[in-house]
Amino acid sequence: MATVTIAPRSGYAGTTVTVSGSGLAKGKKYELDFNGHKVGAFGATARGTVPTGVTFVVPETPTSGAKGEMGTKLPVAVVTKAVKEANAEAPFELQASIKVDVMTAYLGQRVNAAATGLLPNDTYQLVMLSTVFHAFPAGILETDANGSGTTVFVIPGYLGPGMYRVDLMHKRDGYPTMQVPPPLPVIGYSPDALVASAPTSVGSPNHPGVVTIPFKNTTTTMLMPMVYAIIYSNKNQPLQITSSAVSLQPESTSEALISFAHLPKGNYTITVFATTTSGFIVSKMFSFPLTV
Repeated sequence: MATVTIAPRSGYAGTTVTVSGSGLAKGKKYELDFNGHKVGAFGATARGTVPTGVTFVVPETPTSGAKGEMGTKLPVAVVTKAVKEANAEAPFELQASIKVDVMTAYLGQRVNAAATGLLPNDTYQLVMLSTVFHAFPAGILETDANGSGTTVFVIPGYLGPGMYRVDLMHKRDGYPTMQVPPPLPVIGYSPDALVASAPTSVGSPNHPGVVTIPFKNTTTTMLMPMVYAIIYSNKNQPLQITSSAVSLQPESTSEALISFAHLPKGNYTITVFATTTSGFIVSKMFSFPLTV
């Protein structure tokens, strides 16, 4: 009786599987079949065994689970077209997988994701799982006939910094799909989330010291930061701090209006930076001279 053994016995599309077996027709040519995909071929040894070192790579193939569960068992078969030749089969547990193209991410950042081993021609919700398994919706992934799909999602701006895992939830089930969803640390907003341009004086002789500072929102989320201006004397001594709120649509530019008209006449250095209302710094610090 022919037998076949595989290692590992579970994994994802792209997993390399080693095949061994015995009880085959001596010297006969065989093919390896993975759920209908030809994935390799070999000739049996003089002892009727699978030669050492025979491997195959798991192809992209859809799950056959009615609910899209992970670990769908699919057959790996040693086959020959000749009648009465010994064939053998072993189950391989296909697991769904998802990969992202970054190791860490900022709030509002675009991230590419690719998934395999899912239901064919179907729709999944991409979520970010917190450490207490709260699922935050972040995007949609649609699969092709092979149960694979790609998508671009945005790290939700309402998340706090922390460790999350990227997972998929099927629209009919409402539970995570992956056995081991990949971790994705979120480290707040990028210091380049807002990019400032040179300030412009808009004051008048009667109201000197009023400036506007353009800020470009480089993220895909709306931001309503506070822009802080630290005022230094000409001896580089900090005197006071003032602020101005600004509203920025995703990937747009708006101006912060800051008045220094209350200052005594003189020369100053102004250092500016922006934060969210929850205290995340979203711009680099920069300085400019000011004369009132």
